[in-house]
Order: sequence, then structure tokens, then C-alpha cells
Amino acid sequence: RNGVHYANAAMTVLLGLGSNLGDRCDNMEKAIEALAGLPGTSLRRWSTVYESNALLAADSPPMWDKPFLNAAVELSTSLKPLDLLAATQAIEKRLGRVEGER
Repeated sequence: RNGVHYANAAMTVLLGLGSNLGDRCDNMEKAIEALAGLPGTSLRRWSTVYESNALLAADSPPMWDKPFLNAAVELSTSLKPLDLLAATQAIEKRLGRVEGER
């Protein structure tokens, strides 16, 4: 309306990050660097990193019981929501995430 076009307007996005496999610190750092490097995207702020226990069903395999590192990041991005989703999923895959039961 009124001739205003928002297609390329930057939006603020908050993302939660977590890692409980491999080198957790390195995974978090690489994920944040990759997010900051997305086209039309800048990293505004990030939280302190916290460690938390995995929340598992009672019948989960013991090997799943590994503590997580967790953080949140604030991004400014001009990516469309589905493009941002695809980009974050590509980052996860590049960092070794394997789809499977959770």
C-alpha cells in the first residue's frame, strides 16, 4: 500500500543455538561465524554460552545423554524467512548434523 515495498527490508531475527556432539565450542563458533557470513546478514549480539543437561525421554539410549552448550544470537538479515531456514539447515549439515530420531 502507498507504494511502500518491503521485500528487501532487513528484519531482526533471534536464533537459539545448541551443540552436544564433537567439539561443542568449535561447533558453536563455526555456526556463529557462518550465520554472520550469510548474504545480507549481520550479527548484532550474542548471549553468554550456557551448559545444560540433555532433556531425554526415559527410554532414550544412554549415549544420547550428553550435555549441551546453548546460546542465542541476534541477527539483522534481508533474507526471506524460508531462505534463512534453508541457510541455517545448510550450516547444520556442513557442521556435521545428521538427521535422525531426536
